[in-house]
Amino acid sequence: MMDPPLGTSPIFNLSINDTFNASACEDVSELRIAFISIGSCLSILGCASNGILLFMFLSKTEKSYPFQTFLAFLDFMLCALYIHSFGLLSISVEYKIPFLYDFVMDTNVMSLVMSRVVQLSIPYTLIANSLEKLTMILGYDCESRFSLYVRIGIIVTLFGTMTALRINCFKMFFIHVEPLCEYFHRKWLSSDAEEVIRWKDFEHNLTFVHTIFSFLLLLFCNIYVVYKLRTQHRRTRRQSTSPAQLFSGNDEAGNKTSESREAGMSLTEKDETREVETSFTRDDAVQKNHSSKIRQAMNQEAKISEISEIQEYIDQEAETLLSSDIYNQETGPPETEEVGVQKPGTSKSSEAEPEKAEVSETQKASTSKSQETMNHRAGTSANQEAENQAKETDRAIPPSEEESSSARNQAALEIREQQFKIKCATETTAVIISAYLVCNLCNFVLYIIENFKSEIILDGNGGFKPWYVISCDVGSNMFVFSSAVRIFIYYKYNREIKVLIKNTPLMRYARGDGAKKIDDDNLLKMERVDV
Repeated sequence: MMDPPLGTSPIFNLSINDTFNASACEDVSELRIAFISIGSCLSILGCASNGILLFMFLSKTEKSYPFQTFLAFLDFMLCALYIHSFGLLSISVEYKIPFLYDFVMDTNVMSLVMSRVVQLSIPYTLIANSLEKLTMILGYDCESRFSLYVRIGIIVTLFGTMTALRINCFKMFFIHVEPLCEYFHRKWLSSDAEEVIRWKDFEHNLTFVHTIFSFLLLLFCNIYVVYKLRTQHRRTRRQSTSPAQLFSGNDEAGNKTSESREAGMSLTEKDETREVETSFTRDDAVQKNHSSKIRQAMNQEAKISEISEIQEYIDQEAETLLSSDIYNQETGPPETEEVGVQKPGTSKSSEAEPEKAEVSETQKASTSKSQETMNHRAGTSANQEAENQAKETDRAIPPSEEESSSARNQAALEIREQQFKIKCATETTAVIISAYLVCNLCNFVLYIIENFKSEIILDGNGGFKPWYVISCDVGSNMFVFSSAVRIFIYYKYNREIKVLIKNTPLMRYARGDGAKKIDDDNLLKMERVDV
């Protein structure tokens, strides 16, 4: 927030003029009271809205929002410090409340240091949030426990660093008490001239880096986020509108169609249907999907190779069996050397004839059985080939009109989703950069005038001119306004947090639906916006 605080004219009054300055005891102008009243109302709104955000992030979500939670805490603190430094002080002076006046003025240095720490931390928290968004866009996991610990460590490091950079304000500022003034005007914030000179270069460098570097870094991060979203959108558009995406067959749908067809048909009907479908598919695949044709040709070639191997194996088995049969028929059973005793009226040739007949019948039965085995194997191979061909045909069959329409609708939905994300990211970037630029530019200009052109802001009595005091109040109101409206930015550009806001008890009561909650669909991961 801007200096000087309420009830003072010059912050550096004692540094400029060691003699008593009666202008320091003057009442506050009505114009400044009006600006302070507006700022106090905005601060009350900001405390309420950021309190709701803290309540949601800490107790009502299953996901972690460390950067958004810390940002809501900083916004809440900024609004509360404005109420403490300006609102309560104005009330104590207007209604003559001594203990409230003493409490506010005695803690004014503390509130000034805390406000500077908060103002220094907010832009870097926005930068960290933008980088988190970028990591999610690039595909990194931001929901693991390790990632949560890393983000908490970043927050602790950030807040500790900002506090260390602003701790010197305790040495630079103090509360001056002027007994010659009225009770409710005798205290104001002043500075130590020696400490101001000692920390002058440090303050100049810190202010320049904080204002320029953080602005450029925040601008670059948000522009790069929008660029990556546009890149993803173009990739999604190409994939969603490609012929392979819209017209290629669905394997699961093909399998389900095949199963239902097989359940309702006989084997002959399935063969005829598969032949017709195969013929249709081949002709249609050439026209609609070249990749399907290549895949089908490769599968067909693999099947032909498999069938040729099976046929070669069958031929080898048949040749082996036939050669064994021919050898047995030509040689016959081996003759016995010992003939033994023969019955009368019988001869050796008459005994051999029945034996040869039995062997011939056995060989015929064996040959017939082998032929049946080969036919069974060939039939099994043919059935497997037909089933595989039918499955491939079912997969290669182009989807129906309804399936193609559903695919096109899904592609259009994905494209619209990407367009919405790009729009939200772009508008959010514009809001963040605009608010940051206005607030910090005003602060930076006033800082330059105060340190390098102090003669144009001081009047003849050593006090600040009214336009400078009003400019400081306007700058403070801008900071408070940017912190108070953050919940509305969330509500407009972040559907995930919008659902959380709608599910708060206050919003449910305002809608009149009591315990009814809006379904949040488990809060999609990619819906965060850098605000």
